[in-house]
Amino acid sequence: MDVFLIKDGKVDNCICADSVERAQQFFPDHICIERTEQYRGFGPGDLYDGVEFIKAPYVHIISPISRLEFLRRFTSEQRIAIRASTDPVIIDGRELLDLAQEVLVNDPDTVLYVRYLEQQGFISSEDADRILEVNQ
Repeated sequence: MDVFLIKDGKVDNCICADSVERAQQFFPDHICIERTEQYRGFGPGDLYDGVEFIKAPYVHIISPISRLEFLRRFTSEQRIAIRASTDPVIIDGRELLDLAQEVLVNDPDTVLYVRYLEQQGFISSEDADRILEVNQ
C-alpha cells in the first residue's frame, strides 16, 4: 500500500509500506495516512489540514540562462554599442554580468539594466521585452 508521510501540514513523501502502522513505526514524527484511490492525485508538496488534502499552489520556477544565451538576445550591433559606452551605469551592469555565473531574466538587477539600456536608446522597448522574456 502507498502511505503519505505528512509533517507540519505538508506531504513530505509517499512510500510503499506493509501498513500505515508499520510506516508510523519508521516515521514517528510524521502523520501517516493511506493513499487511497480518492487521494490518488496528491503527492509530495501538497498540503494536509488534518481533514483533507489540498493541492499545493503552483509555483513557476524560472530557470537561469547562461551569460552567452543572455548576450545572444542582443544584436551584434547592440552589443558593440553597449561595450563602447562610457556611461557608468552601463559599465556597472556589464561588470555585474561579467561576474555572473548565470542570468535570471526576472532578477531586479537584470531588469533594471535592460530597461536602462532601453531608456538610453541602445535597444527598443520591443527588444527589451524580448530580452526579458522568460521562456524563449
